[in-house]
Amino acid sequence: MSMYSIAWESGPSAQIELFSPLKDDITDNYRLKFTPTLGRTLRPPITALRLGRGELAPITKGLNQLVSIADARGAPAAVALPNQNLVLDLAREIGDSLFRLVISGDVELELATNDLFIELGLDEALLEYPWELMFDGEEFLCLKHAVGRFVNLNRPVGISGRRIEPAARSPLSILVVSVPNPQPRSPTEKYELLPQVKAETTAILDILLDRGDAALVTPLVGRDASWANVSKALKPPNRYHVIHFCGHAFFDAATPYASSLVLDDHNMSTGQILGFTKKNPPVLFFMNGCETATTGVTSEEWRGRYDIFGLARAFLETGAFLLGNRWKVGDVAAAVFAKTFYAELLDGKPFGRAVRDARLACRAQSPDDFSWASYTFYGDPRLCFRQLIEQQARL
Repeated sequence: MSMYSIAWESGPSAQIELFSPLKDDITDNYRLKFTPTLGRTLRPPITALRLGRGELAPITKGLNQLVSIADARGAPAAVALPNQNLVLDLAREIGDSLFRLVISGDVELELATNDLFIELGLDEALLEYPWELMFDGEEFLCLKHAVGRFVNLNRPVGISGRRIEPAARSPLSILVVSVPNPQPRSPTEKYELLPQVKAETTAILDILLDRGDAALVTPLVGRDASWANVSKALKPPNRYHVIHFCGHAFFDAATPYASSLVLDDHNMSTGQILGFTKKNPPVLFFMNGCETATTGVTSEEWRGRYDIFGLARAFLETGAFLLGNRWKVGDVAAAVFAKTFYAELLDGKPFGRAVRDARLACRAQSPDDFSWASYTFYGDPRLCFRQLIEQQARL
């Protein structure tokens, strides 16, 4: 059985931190703190941006359009879908606006180099914006660099779980929970079949099982993904490097612990998941939860789709990282993203590069599909699972 340890990839990295306006700031300007590459001793101060709530109004309008287009993917075949070239043009326009309002000339020069590790630090009020889609005139930030988010909280919150020690050596353990067609909850409450979940699950199991003893895989698929089976799998002494869920989900940003994953027979709240895993958290939750309902916003509003923090927060409080999607993705894109991501993870690639390369693979497979932009990664982009070849040889 292959053995892995948790490690951090070396390489140039930078931090882009964005803060909401101060309460007593009459200019209503957002603020930027940029930490450049090479760990310089003298670093730029927090600076006010030419970005206020007024400048975000046209960006919000554009995001509303993007969400409508994302919704249209699930419409009946008779419904005419928007031209995907227009979708990319709109995304570039939004991304260019965000980039020009946030990134100054000197910072732009720092970001000109390809393949940086970039951490986006955001306060809670700014999480919903797709900063990964900042566009420099040539490429989107998340396609050019290995990007991960971290959150600057408004109030102290203790981490309820404990980290796996970086030096830990163990087989790579992955729990896959897949629910493409859950049972109806009542005669009137039924769920649509999710073909992208079936495609994603097949791709994940193919790549993981094809690697032989590279990983210990626990698949709970379809009817096996019951509340009893999943809760049993999550409880100690079981522990996983990765927990992957794909299926329906309910997002509740106002009450994070009420957000739920739809299992085959019952829903499991993120609060319950937190309780099961707080003593044995994974390194990564991969939550491809196709939103079934959005609490507090209408389906036309972008906020419920670009902000997955309502679902993410409970997982992040375990100390784990989280990879999730903002809207439903196509079945081809879901399969390509998952296959690429896990193949690179098993090869020891850092999380941020695995996410970026999976996005690029999606775009290459389906150039007219915008699914690659749906994914958001909360975590350190430099972390990786490093296979211990030398130790394996000695054994």
